[in-house]
Amino acid sequence: MNLLIACVCISEILSVAAIMFFPALLPSFQAEWGLTNTQAGWISGIYFGGYAATVPILVSLTDRVDPRKIYLLSAGLGAVSMIGFGLLAQGIWTATVFRLLAGISFSGTYMPGVKALSDRRPSCFFRLCCRVFRPNGGLPIPKPAGLAASILGGMPPPYPYW
Repeated sequence: MNLLIACVCISEILSVAAIMFFPALLPSFQAEWGLTNTQAGWISGIYFGGYAATVPILVSLTDRVDPRKIYLLSAGLGAVSMIGFGLLAQGIWTATVFRLLAGISFSGTYMPGVKALSDRRPSCFFRLCCRVFRPNGGLPIPKPAGLAASILGGMPPPYPYW
């Protein structure tokens, strides 16, 4: 059971990294693609739009569908969105599509991940899941941002994505 919690928390850290790589490398993307501030804002904001639009659907779906399926499909979508961004994003339109997919992915990994961990476990296990899993959603954000900006920031976009 501890291995399961560790795997899901590591997976969550990786999915949260998707939130911060684009903002951390924004100046590089603006220079490379000639983005205006408005266009850069759309690429950044569409992530949260995708999340906000799909989280009510995917979280409520966990009552009818095994949350592990939702979690795994969403994590796969997140991997596709990150790799796709790194390989195929060429400007505002392709970047927006991949960031939207990343936001949708996060909506299917965060709370469905907690539910997947807590299903078929004692009620006290849910409190443990929340203590271990939820902080992992926010604590790792500065590390990917710093990593992207300092170490990978010298590479031309979009290589830091993969």
